Amino acid sequence: MIINTKSIGRVGLVLALASTTAFAQPERPQNIEHRLERITEELELSEEQQAQLKEKLDAFNATMKRQREERQALTEELKADMQEILTEEQQEQARELMRANRGERRHAHGERGHRGEARGQESHAERREHHPDLETMAEELELTQEQQERLRAVFEQQKSKMEELRSQQRELQESFKKEMSEILTEEQMEQMKELRRSHRGRR
Repeated sequence: MIINTKSIGRVGLVLALASTTAFAQPERPQNIEHRLERITEELELSEEQQAQLKEKLDAFNATMKRQREERQALTEELKADMQEILTEEQQEQARELMRANRGERRHAHGERGHRGEARGQESHAERREHHPDLETMAEELELTQEQQERLRAVFEQQKSKMEELRSQQRELQESFKKEMSEILTEEQMEQMKELRRSHRGRR
């Protein structure tokens, strides 16, 4: 069974976006307080800067929480659509296919670690290669033409919604960086960059 996948790209994009940790997680209030304390100590913030930064962090976290909830809702919507389209047997086969691809990804990560490559450098394109495309699903799950067409429509819609959420997150992060630059001095901004680099180096 062959289907034209040019109009939708890889189904892996939708599945990856639906489960990716690229969407930053909202922090717990105690974590925000801890982060603010650390930044205050490391950057020697004034009381005014602390108050301004806490306000921005709270607003940022609230927006991230809302975006995460929207992503979870889309994930549940995708699951419900696939359950409606696929038979129970096909659903189990799809889960097995995803588990197999995740296993290959973990193995690939292990190989990268042995070669001393930095963690987190895998590109979005590389991550998507570990997810099955619609043509593979059609063959492995023996999908009917009607199922393929319905899945294509679902994946197109989900891809658009997920990419919009990613765009919103990027805009939020850029806006937060700008607000930070208005609160902190140039020297403090440089210190902040150093803190981030040292944190990434410990991962």
